Amino acid sequence: MQFISSPEQFKSALSTVERAVASTSTLPILNNVLVSARASAPPSPAQVELSATDLGLSLTTYILAHVMADGAVTVLAHLLLDVVGGLPSERIVAQLHQRTQILNLSCARFSANLKGLAAQAFPALVSVEPTLHVNGRAMRAACEQVAFAAAAKDDTRVLLTGVSPQGGLWFEFGDEGLRLVATDGHRLATTVVRIDASTSVLRSLIVPARTCHELARISPAKHACTVGIGLVDANQIVFHVDETQLITNLIEGTYPPVLSLFENATTHVTRVRVRRVDLARALRVAEIMTPRHRSQAAVVKLELAPAQPLVISASASEADHHSELEAQACPEHSRRVEGQPMQISVQPRYLLAALEACDDFEYVTLTMQSATQAMAVRSAEGSPMLHLIMPAREPGQS
Repeated sequence: MQFISSPEQFKSALSTVERAVASTSTLPILNNVLVSARASAPPSPAQVELSATDLGLSLTTYILAHVMADGAVTVLAHLLLDVVGGLPSERIVAQLHQRTQILNLSCARFSANLKGLAAQAFPALVSVEPTLHVNGRAMRAACEQVAFAAAAKDDTRVLLTGVSPQGGLWFEFGDEGLRLVATDGHRLATTVVRIDASTSVLRSLIVPARTCHELARISPAKHACTVGIGLVDANQIVFHVDETQLITNLIEGTYPPVLSLFENATTHVTRVRVRRVDLARALRVAEIMTPRHRSQAAVVKLELAPAQPLVISASASEADHHSELEAQACPEHSRRVEGQPMQISVQPRYLLAALEACDDFEYVTLTMQSATQAMAVRSAEGSPMLHLIMPAREPGQS
């Protein structure tokens, strides 16, 4: 194997796939990245393909290069990335010594020899064509708006670490598009991505939350793209984003039935519209004033009443806080607070996370049914995104 590449392209491709490298594994080959070079075979140009996997998630990408000889080898991922990242901005010549499996990298006056392992020992990765496509920016935004609400991974609640639609499933393909839902038991998040294609070939699936984070990471923010989606088999799903392919294992089981909570959120007793940045600032200050005990979560109180500002308060033995936010008139009517007086206590970190997911919007709408039911957070600009924050007990409350 021998090829010539630019260090910028090589480093960018390595940075893309190295997140799939196993952090802890008894198989040394999973600590490596697979480097495969293929000479030009029209209509395909010459390219170098890089792949990494931890057997649960796999990432593959490629760069265009001048390939003088085909071949493949696996090299320790973090070592290869560090070496390539330290080379000057001149062309890299990579050459594999087949007998010793040593990969030589030379650039200007720099030269490095990296001991590799045979490519044949690397797990076989399939390439599957997608069956439908969605807008890349919309999919990236949906992942960022929903995945943060998924539960932290633990063996006792593995299903809650997925991002799921109705019935607790990661994807729900329907007339409205692709619905995403995530929950950790304290909050729920959902949004919808429009799909301009038939979805009859796909079904409802549970996908690990990590996959959603990785999909958002590899989806470009600076240019338009599409995300291709397809099934590898009954246990795996594939995503295509530009030159990158992501394959992940699906989670078996039935997700908690959370859809009814979103359906109930369509009605409300009290509603208020406020500036997102003002609410976030008031919550951060209030959070500082709450007790700092591991066994006691921070709690703030929100108070609403017609013709009155939104009041946010918190108290502790050392200090207390009280702030008032000017409510904004809802577009449908001139009232600033619609409905009945209402008080609800929530954990500020959950509400702040929902507000951060709404960072593309100037205003948010809070709707409540009672002090013991979930509070709904929506963007006031008509986005399909919706977050539900479960109420919390105040310190000393039984």
